[in-house]
Amino acid sequence: MRILALADVSGRIDLLEQLAEQGRHRDVDVVLCVGNLLSGGARLDEWVRARAEGRHPRRWSTEIERQSYSDARTLDAALDALAALQVPVMFIPGDLDAPERLILQAANHHEIVTPNLANVHRSFAYVPSGTRSYVVAGFGGLITTDERETDLVLAYPAWEVKTGLDFLRRLEQELILLFHTPPRFGKLDSHGGEQIGSPVVEEIIHTLRPRLAVCGHAADGRAATEVGTTLVVNPGPLCQGSYAIIDLSRQEVVFEDLPGAAPARTETDRALQQKVEQALASEPVTREARIGVAVRDGIARLFGNVRTIAMKATAQRVAESVPGVGRVENALTADTALAAQVTALLAADPRTALAPIDVTTQGGEVTLSGTVTSPRVKQAAEEIARAVPGVVVVLNELRVETPAEKTGA
Repeated sequence: MRILALADVSGRIDLLEQLAEQGRHRDVDVVLCVGNLLSGGARLDEWVRARAEGRHPRRWSTEIERQSYSDARTLDAALDALAALQVPVMFIPGDLDAPERLILQAANHHEIVTPNLANVHRSFAYVPSGTRSYVVAGFGGLITTDERETDLVLAYPAWEVKTGLDFLRRLEQELILLFHTPPRFGKLDSHGGEQIGSPVVEEIIHTLRPRLAVCGHAADGRAATEVGTTLVVNPGPLCQGSYAIIDLSRQEVVFEDLPGAAPARTETDRALQQKVEQALASEPVTREARIGVAVRDGIARLFGNVRTIAMKATAQRVAESVPGVGRVENALTADTALAAQVTALLAADPRTALAPIDVTTQGGEVTLSGTVTSPRVKQAAEEIARAVPGVVVVLNELRVETPAEKTGA
């Protein structure tokens, strides 16, 4: 089984889209993602500041409230981008994917709409591979000695993690474990010259003896090593272009990098990104749209799906109006344009040209409806729609004519 391992996306939806566009998922059987999908921002700042000042954190502020709207859009865009990889995707949240209720609600919604996604935080999913089946399970967030926090960041005490995974002892299938927190072992937990791993993760690995464990969080911990009999991989932060391809049958790991991926953002870029996100949230036309923003070197990139071309143009204007933005790269996909493109390709393909297929789109989700003459036409229409850039998921609601309908009986 070949696995694409991802960690620490940190809001870089553009890099998830780049993975899909370049087809780097096509030779893998499953994608494993160990958070962070979000980047922290005002929530993380308040949590860190409160700890430094020895006080209880403030769980509400204007900045945190504004960020909650932005985070909801970013999280939806990230899960949409993962679903677009079109292979089974198992994920857990990172410490920055807070509040917990947000990630759980978003995960539940996407698991219904896009069944190739599975949140295995405190849970598990089966992954078939040839004649065998693996169980993928995990525990997200930061693992602490005794601290618990699920509003500003995700942090869980060690006892809760061990208790939450104890059910795995009763499963007979081979196990793959996902942790956001790395074990305190070798290079895996190296971060800024410090070792930030948890000995509890190493203990769990020794106890459950999974075939594979994937971790993240430690930005300098990109490595693969064996902990006991378990292959443990930290693929490195995707926000810096890093990921890993794991061949589980051969126990081989190849670390790769997305070409042209920029290094981590500067504080100036982080602040500018927040300003652009706040401007889009304040504009009535774009307030409810799921627009992702990434800023590098003063260049703001907009990505995701909006309803109309006019909304796409408004987003461009709003981003350009933010002081400090040098240029805007508008990679937004308009639903109206997407529907027109899918319709045109269906009409141009001889397999579907004569089929009365209705196409509707919302947020990159394409729905095909109508009645077609055969299962082959139904399948061809779905394949054509899936191949269109900007399509996140295809809901194929086409109905195949019955023999009685064909004969007019």
